[in-house]
Amino acid sequence: MRGEHISVELCKEDIVYLKTLNWSFNKWIPTPAIIDSTGYTSKYIGQKYDPSKWTYSANGWNHDHCEICSIAMLESDDPIEQYGYVSEFEEWMCHECYGKLIQEDFKTNEFVLKNIVKLSTGQVYFLISPMVEGIDFEVTEQTYFGKSKISKYLDIPRKINMDGKQDYRTFSILLINTNEIDHFEENRLYELTNK
Repeated sequence: MRGEHISVELCKEDIVYLKTLNWSFNKWIPTPAIIDSTGYTSKYIGQKYDPSKWTYSANGWNHDHCEICSIAMLESDDPIEQYGYVSEFEEWMCHECYGKLIQEDFKTNEFVLKNIVKLSTGQVYFLISPMVEGIDFEVTEQTYFGKSKISKYLDIPRKINMDGKQDYRTFSILLINTNEIDHFEENRLYELTNK
């Protein structure tokens, strides 16, 4: 886990509670907030507020934190910061903590499908990013993304980051059977495996 300062023993009660919640993989996006004159920000969830003391901002809530390691979950080019798990109570957990503590089966071969690109030639490319930093992967004749075989891996960045630089964490893969495209959704996790 990223939060090396976090002791699992200290979090045991929290983990027991967090395991009772319903979690879904999601892309983090800014949400409404109210902001006072000093800059203090409070997440807006429909509560009443005095407009003379608070200003409503549609995208004012600009980050949440993982309930375990406290990494910021925010709008980012880094999938580790932008994708995670959210509970029915809008609590967030990063991919790594969820895998290790809730799922208890942390997978390092999971990639988020960021974009599906359909070319006029009929080919379908996926832009994918790994959910774990520094993993090595190899595409062979028997590589599958989810349950579908892929034929190419292009390490040429196909996306520009928010700061205008090339995104070296996004990879392009070609789906062999374009009829299988209906099995995929953007902003969801899939495993990259060699069989």
